[in-house]
Amino acid sequence: MLVYFRADASLQIGSGHIMRCLSLAEQLRKQGADVLFLCRDLEGNLAVYLTGKGYHVVMLPAQNESGTKAENLGSDINPAERFYTGSPPHESWLGVPWSVDRDQTIVRLQEETRKVDWFIIDHYALDAKYEQAIRPYIGKLMVIDDLADRDHACDLLLDHNYYADMGSRYEGWLPGSCRTLLGPSYALLRLEFREAKASAVRRDGQVRNILLSFGGVDLTNETLKALYALQPLVRHDMQIEVILGKLNPHAEAVAELCQQIPGCRVYVNVDNMTEFMAGVDLAIGAGGTTTWERCCLGLPSVIITTAGNQERLTEHIARTDAICYLGKSDEVTPPQIREAVERIMRSPQAYLHMSACAAALVDGLGTERVVKVLKELREGLGV
Repeated sequence: MLVYFRADASLQIGSGHIMRCLSLAEQLRKQGADVLFLCRDLEGNLAVYLTGKGYHVVMLPAQNESGTKAENLGSDINPAERFYTGSPPHESWLGVPWSVDRDQTIVRLQEETRKVDWFIIDHYALDAKYEQAIRPYIGKLMVIDDLADRDHACDLLLDHNYYADMGSRYEGWLPGSCRTLLGPSYALLRLEFREAKASAVRRDGQVRNILLSFGGVDLTNETLKALYALQPLVRHDMQIEVILGKLNPHAEAVAELCQQIPGCRVYVNVDNMTEFMAGVDLAIGAGGTTTWERCCLGLPSVIITTAGNQERLTEHIARTDAICYLGKSDEVTPPQIREAVERIMRSPQAYLHMSACAAALVDGLGTERVVKVLKELREGLGV
């Protein structure tokens, strides 16, 4: 089975889309599939990281090039599609007009010598127009989404997030034949999270070690804000583990402050996040896919959302008592973070309740479930 992923990372987009696709790619490869990533050459892309993981990565140029203009494509492309001027939400995240992205994708698919069994899109800037255009060149099409704000023309849609209205969010956005996988039982987590969940040491309600991690970029520097909040709380028996992405523009300032805080250590671009999460008592970080990683391990967490698409999701999760949600990054202050952490530290009972609620949301088997459905649909069994 040959699987293409169309996803990007950049300073604007962050790394989350690539990382959740990578979790799915790892499980697909384990099942014998060949995987290719189709990514745009944006500042902050993760092409080298993906290549280091052993994946074939095809880079789309950051700007349009003459060799990918619509007039150079095969004659089987609908001429009306070539000149469509509508723009999907978040189109600016592509770095080029969506139609250029479509045309460059089709050129690559025309060059492919094998059948592309699944084409998987995880990109807020692409919608049904793009999906319809590439259909003649692929087998089946899957979309990973969590916005529910645009039309899709896919065979399978995955939204592994938790919403009170999960069953109706995509009504009107999907073709009638599309199958949906909704909710955290399909959370795209790496295999090691399931293994760590099974072997995790029972938490006792005490907070001795705290993890700070705000994703691969952290443009608003929530890490430094959280460090200022924690500095007055540090005891001689506490540890603070700070994880920075390699794209973090504030790494130097964060490292300088960490040197002033006893028991505070900073790491950059780690590959063993599971071990860090399993070894701490409390996490402070952003929303997004990493929320499910923390929940899988029953790790209580204080969440500050750093992007608009995280807000509604995080609000819904907070209603289950699985997390402590403080609000949007531009509204949260160090004293608020400090007060939340102190409140959790003072109440082992509340801590253990949060841990149990978090663990109940995610069992770590979501990626395997998704791959099973992909295989069933490819073989004509998933009707």
